[in-house]
Amino acid sequence: MNLYLFYKKPLDDFDNDPILYAFTNKKEFANEFKKHRNMNKFIFHKETHVSQGEYNEFSSKWRKCELINGQFYTRGDILNKRVAVSVLCTCKEEETVMINSDRMWDEYMGCFFDASVINSKYLDALNKLMYFKFYGFFKLRPKYDVGDFYEPYYSSYGPPADFILTEIQEGYQYDDLKLFLRFFGDTFK
Repeated sequence: MNLYLFYKKPLDDFDNDPILYAFTNKKEFANEFKKHRNMNKFIFHKETHVSQGEYNEFSSKWRKCELINGQFYTRGDILNKRVAVSVLCTCKEEETVMINSDRMWDEYMGCFFDASVINSKYLDALNKLMYFKFYGFFKLRPKYDVGDFYEPYYSSYGPPADFILTEIQEGYQYDDLKLFLRFFGDTFK
């Protein structure tokens, strides 16, 4: 079996050694990575004649660098419709997006309370004062039927500004694809 390795080039003279960024044993994944990523930032190396045991040992040690088809949600053509997009990425890139989605919730939304616990009479008063529009973060959350789009690890409530994707049963949802590109867009062409 062949092993395709992608090393991140050193950024400056102080970084002497390239760092393993991604690997796969699938030729089509390696070709897709080379097609879409900025290869000026990577060093490509192909290992030939790797045994299954060697691959398993390498894969378990460097699991976060393995190339996978990551699934990210983004805006669809229909308003408030989430669509899943498959993107070739490393396990670490996918994990980074999920962790930072939660972190954004904690940092930007943690100081606000859930207004749905307030008596409806007081909510009407807050609406008249445009409380929810002023803060722009929390709204009374409608109970949309989320069907297949809801998955437990995407249960973060939304961040401010353009990362808010849509409101569903669990609150705001992130535009995962936009967050992914914000973190790793510099590695693409």
